[in-house]
Amino acid sequence: MKEGNKFHHIFFITLYLQLIVSGFLVYPALADVKDVVNYRGKSLETCLPETDSIVKPYDEFDIHLISYKDIRNWKSDDHTKMLEIFKQSCSSDNSFIETDSGIKIPREAWMNICHKAAQTQAEGAISFFEDNLSPVVIVDNTDNTLTGYYEPVLLGSWERNDEYRFPIYAIPKELSDWNSRKDSFYTRKEIDQGSLSRRGLELLYLNDRVELFFLHIQGSGVVDTPDGFVRVGFAGKNGHPYKSIGKWMLKNDIIPSNKATSEDMKTFLRNNPDIQDKVFWINPSYIFFRVLEYDMTKGPVGAQGIPLSPMRSVAIDHSYYSYGVPLWIIRSDYGVDESDDSYIYYDRMVIAQDTGSAIIGSQRADLFWGTGGVAGKRAGSLKQGVCIVSFIPVEIYKKVLADG
Repeated sequence: MKEGNKFHHIFFITLYLQLIVSGFLVYPALADVKDVVNYRGKSLETCLPETDSIVKPYDEFDIHLISYKDIRNWKSDDHTKMLEIFKQSCSSDNSFIETDSGIKIPREAWMNICHKAAQTQAEGAISFFEDNLSPVVIVDNTDNTLTGYYEPVLLGSWERNDEYRFPIYAIPKELSDWNSRKDSFYTRKEIDQGSLSRRGLELLYLNDRVELFFLHIQGSGVVDTPDGFVRVGFAGKNGHPYKSIGKWMLKNDIIPSNKATSEDMKTFLRNNPDIQDKVFWINPSYIFFRVLEYDMTKGPVGAQGIPLSPMRSVAIDHSYYSYGVPLWIIRSDYGVDESDDSYIYYDRMVIAQDTGSAIIGSQRADLFWGTGGVAGKRAGSLKQGVCIVSFIPVEIYKKVLADG
């Protein structure tokens, strides 16, 4: 066995074992989106049936103040694991920066809690959360939806050839200055037609245009090159708004509603290459990447600057939630058969560690599933209603309670 093949063999065995440990190989695929509601002005009985929350209405959102007894299976989660992830979040300069919307929480309040977290041992994890944080539900005018994302493993080359023709671009110099205007930069269509060619921005080349497009949606990936594995991560974007090709394809009856998962769309686009330009160019947003060192023991680095943890990291609307904030996800169709295996996705603590162009609203989240094809299939099938509880410092909770 050649050394390269031996390494690849070891990699996929290791990845397979990681997926088993994480539970990726036992979850059933979920149905199309259901039980999505807009909670604004409504009770939370579909996901928190026992709660008698205190509602604080604001112009753009409502805040439901709840208690730990309202959170189903609160005591059953792995709080020790979540304490460790929370401690990691405390080490990032991108964490706990005050948001534009939602509850205004000074970074200093979070840093005080981080100091207490550093002094907390594993056996005190659940008491740490209960003593220092209080649960609330922020509800705006958007629908509540939980989807999934993952880190793909793709075939690539450092050099362009007949097989590897589709470039992953580094961020152009004019976009690396975050104070510059970006809305007038090239669109996806213009870039695909060669606006960035011959500028030396090509990092790697892929053999599959469809996978390249979906890499832009995921924001990071592992590329299998003849020299070994490398990771590519988000470096910036062209500034144009993200538009969903899935919604456009459904609206225009290009695909049926029961064939609208990511895997379904990939298959359709590969089988219909003549329509790829029309579909891809619906989304003018374009993502640029950077090459990162690859460590198979760690997940990709999210927007927070911390490696993502499978089934514990979520992408959120950063205007509502600071990176590092603990959240609790609850299935919104609370009254269904509780023997349904898909409940395993829910009733758990997660940490806000990433964001995305399509993640808009206080009750919208994208759950990170891990790396590889199995994680991708599971992530692509997850689209259901959710209730998102956020945890805020006790002192801030008391201020919101006293307000008005």
